[in-house]
Amino acid sequence: MVSPLGNKVTEKDLRDYLATQSYYANSARVHELELVGIERPGWVQYFRFHVEAKHEEDGWREFFGVIRDDERNSFDVHLFDAAADQQDAIDTMTAGCISRPGSTTGAVDPKRVGLLPLSAMFAILAVVGTLAAMQL
Repeated sequence: MVSPLGNKVTEKDLRDYLATQSYYANSARVHELELVGIERPGWVQYFRFHVEAKHEEDGWREFFGVIRDDERNSFDVHLFDAAADQQDAIDTMTAGCISRPGSTTGAVDPKRVGLLPLSAMFAILAVVGTLAAMQL
């Protein structure tokens, strides 16, 4: 079993977003945060997540979501009440992206097998991180 690709910076960004939506971000329980797709050349990344967060007025809510993170200028969060709706959004948003086999449908898609080994995804992320650091 391949472990999920997580990202502490993305988790912080997600918590910051939840805070802007009147949720207690520090107490939110992030059950899953997994990289599921990368648009070429690598600036835009898609993450799936599952979170429970307490709203200031409405109490605890459970969300399934998708993050579109463009490291150059935007961080978009899409929240869903059901995992099936999340999956539909992932399938649509990551069409044509570099993705790990099985990450967008929960099952291995024969058209994506061999598209990009996991080690190559790490290499791309390392290059993107290096380029971003050089521009700072």
